[in-house]
Amino acid sequence: MREKGIISRRLAHSYLSSVISIGLVLFLVGGAAMVMSNAGYVSDYFKENMKISAELSLAADEADALAAAKEIEAITGVKSVEYISKEQGIR
Repeated sequence: MREKGIISRRLAHSYLSSVISIGLVLFLVGGAAMVMSNAGYVSDYFKENMKISAELSLAADEADALAAAKEIEAITGVKSVEYISKEQGIR
């Protein structure tokens, strides 16, 4: 009788640990699948919304700044270039 109780407890613990283990594995696989499916979207979002600021030296005149802006615009993948003059930058 006592042996039957021990065996049934072991079976219950074995069953419970199996269910928990399988549940955790399925949860991790589902989470990894969600991350992988959204990785492309997140990558595209960061590529399209990346902003880079470049500051020129005080000795650079407006012609140098506009030439640099044209060079940057010529780079593939650049969406837009905004030139801010010294006067606008002071404000």
